[in-house]
Amino acid sequence: MARRLVRRVRPIAPDEHLSTEEHLTELRDRMLVCAAVVAVAFGAMYLARARLLRLLMAPLPHAHHQLSTFSPTEPFTTTMGAVFWASIVMSLPVLIYQIYAFAAPALSGPSKRRMIVTAGVLSALFVGGVAFTYVVVLPTALSFLLGFGGSSFDVQLRANEYLSFATTLLIAGGIVFELPVVMLSLSRLGIADTRTFTRHRRFAVILMTVVAALLPGGDAVSMLMLLGAEVVLYEVGIMACRAFGAHTLRAQLGELT
Repeated sequence: MARRLVRRVRPIAPDEHLSTEEHLTELRDRMLVCAAVVAVAFGAMYLARARLLRLLMAPLPHAHHQLSTFSPTEPFTTTMGAVFWASIVMSLPVLIYQIYAFAAPALSGPSKRRMIVTAGVLSALFVGGVAFTYVVVLPTALSFLLGFGGSSFDVQLRANEYLSFATTLLIAGGIVFELPVVMLSLSRLGIADTRTFTRHRRFAVILMTVVAALLPGGDAVSMLMLLGAEVVLYEVGIMACRAFGAHTLRAQLGELT
């Protein structure tokens, strides 16, 4: 049993040949590890739920810190939703590692090292996107939206709607920040290269504008801020493709031969 638990948290060695049944067992084991990690994170976030809610409400203007509920179950369901998404964000590095560990037997040594780096970068970029959205985008969007119309409206915030808005925007910000890794992956797979991304920059900006408009901000200020971040990340992705893309790898191999 102990050996099996150890195996669940480490990649399978390249010389370990698994049958189809063993691959399915391995997949099940990885999923169990993911579920266990999320459950532990959920428990930790539940114990810290009061602090979590204060953290999510901190970007609100002081006059709107008291949220309203309109049903007996809303405080419970709203808190559980916030706790769940916070536990997913906390568990993300382990979840990404488990995906890597399951795919590792099909990779060579250099590919394994690159995948470990990629998993780390994915986690870091996602956390960076969440932090950027929390510190910059969310307060700006709330200030604009809640102040729109001045004293013409008596604005009251419903807990479920605000926390859903905040968590969705934060997670969307984290996903947006994965753009450089997506671009580099396309380059490594030979689907696109630096010239492709550079030549279609204008089309990419239009597409990023549409994506920023569809994100749950709903105002021009937060849209422009997210669009600005996407444009910067797009340029970072081009530089990453230029440095680590498939054409660079082929050139290095050519020099060796």
